[in-house]
Parts: sequence; structure tokens; C-alpha cells
Amino acid sequence: MKRPFVQNCIRVLCACYLMGSLSAYAETNADTNTNLKTHSETLSLEQAVALAREQDPWLQGNLHAQRSMEEMSVASSTLPDPKVSVAFANLPTDSWEFDQEPMTQFKVGISQMFPPGAISCN
Repeated sequence: MKRPFVQNCIRVLCACYLMGSLSAYAETNADTNTNLKTHSETLSLEQAVALAREQDPWLQGNLHAQRSMEEMSVASSTLPDPKVSVAFANLPTDSWEFDQEPMTQFKVGISQMFPPGAISCN
């Protein structure tokens, strides 16, 4: 007897939740649709062309590609970031003590890449 009552309560709660979310969605879409109707009635040809240019994904993609090429030209004239490395060698894993074995090493390294110099074939 209790299971049908619980199932009915869950169904009613789900229905109330869905109706509330659908009414909120309808209110937001109603505002958007009225704004679109008022804008579409007074839209001139110049405004339509400007709006199409602003929202064209191909033009936006080309703008992003242009910006990336410009940034790559700036990056090509700079040196890459230096790299720092830290390493342990022959560290005993049973006690983790650095002075247990005389072969334990601690290494620190810094590397920097430089572009090749000018090559002349005279």
C-alpha cells in the first residue's frame, strides 16, 4: 500500500518541478521573442548587413586566425622559456635517508635553447 502512495507523490513532485521550469523557460523566451519582433520590424538593410557581419562564424574564425598569426610572429622573435630540472639518483627507498649510501645524488639542471647563428656559404 505504501509504495503506490510514494510513487504518486514522486510523480506529483516531478510534474510540479517540470511545470515550474517550463513556465520559467516560457517567460524568458517570451521576452526574447518580443525583443526580436520589435527589432525585426525596424531593421534596415545596413543594420541587417552589420548584424550579419558581427554574427558570421567564418569571419570570427578568420579574425582569430589572424590574431594567432600576429602573436606567432611576436613569439618567433623571442627565446623559448628556460627549463629547470631537479632529480634524485640512487636514493635508497627503504629508509629515504640521503646519507645512507655514498652513491646518492641530487641533481639540478637549467637549460636554455638558442636559435642557430647565421650560416654563410662563401
